[in-house]
This record gives sequence, structure tokens and C-alpha cells, in this order.
Amino acid sequence: MLIPFAGSAPPPGWLLCAGQTVSRVAYAALFAVVGTAYGVGDGATTFALPDLRGRVVTGMDNMEGVSANRLTSAQADVLGGAGGIENQTLSGSVGDTTLLESQLPSHAHQQTWPGANGQSTPTAMNVRMSGGGNAYGFNYSTDPVGFNLYVQSSTTKWNTVAAGSAASHSHSLSVNPFAVTQPWLAMNYIIKT
Repeated sequence: MLIPFAGSAPPPGWLLCAGQTVSRVAYAALFAVVGTAYGVGDGATTFALPDLRGRVVTGMDNMEGVSANRLTSAQADVLGGAGGIENQTLSGSVGDTTLLESQLPSHAHQQTWPGANGQSTPTAMNVRMSGGGNAYGFNYSTDPVGFNLYVQSSTTKWNTVAAGSAASHSHSLSVNPFAVTQPWLAMNYIIKT
């Protein structure tokens, strides 16, 4: 049995799940249950306990032998498998990296194209659309208010919205790594010996 524990030192008959190696003889009952799934230890007299320091526990994806395909890593089908990353960096050129709408919080984008005399003079914009249909709209004004683009769900495709001149241009983007951890509360995990 492995449980979260609010204390700092485990009670008698329990060990912290900190990846340490322990004796196969002294903890024979525990070794019979977990074996070397979390590490072989020295390969002869010790075995490793699960290392849950800074990790989130998840259920195996193939409990009962049938993969639910909720976790796409093959490691999620193996007892003791681990995966995930702490930070993600988006990189690549246009079209190389895709974030889906379902992966992002609700948000809005604003774009300003400063032109002559402070007026907006956009040239063209590619808009990625997802969902069903083929709907988009835009608002263009010659005053400094700007150019507003509204996208509704449609089938996944690229649409080009042109306004003003058709001069070629490009944009560069620099994105710092961002955390992908969910809100958390640090606790110890202990395992029954």
C-alpha cells in the first residue's frame, strides 16, 4: 500500500517513497509485491522503492490489460514507468508547433499595425481555424483604433485574410519556457513494508 502522508518521518512499518534502495531480505514481503519495477538496486541484495519526490502519481493506462489511451507514452503501460516534463519551450517555424484550443485557457489576441500617421495598414494575415464550417470576420478601420479579426470554429484549414496592400512580410517569435505543472501541494508518500 502506498499513500500520501502529511508528516515528515514515516511511522513504524512504513518507508518514504524517495527512490532509495532497501534490502530484499529485510523487506521480503514488499519485494514480493513490487519487485524491481522501480529499480533493481544492486541487482542481487537490494531493490529500489518508487521515487515520488517532485512527481505526480497517475494510474497505469492499461489496468486490467486494456489500454485506455489517455496517456500516450508507452511508459504509462508499465509499472514504474515515468514520463512528462517540467517546462516546455515552443520552437520551430510556422506550422511546426501546434497548440490546440483545448490546451489553452480562454484568451483574446490584439494586433496593431502602426502605419502612416498612426493609422492601421495591415497587409495580410493567415488564420488557423478549427471546428466546423468556414466562418471568419474582420473589422478594418483607417483610424488608429486598429484591425480586429474574429474567428469562429470551422474545419481545420488555413484562410488568408487580406487587407490593404499585398506586400510580403514575416514575423519572428521568441517564447521563453513555460511551466506545465498543475497546482500542487507537497506531501510525502509512504509505502507499507
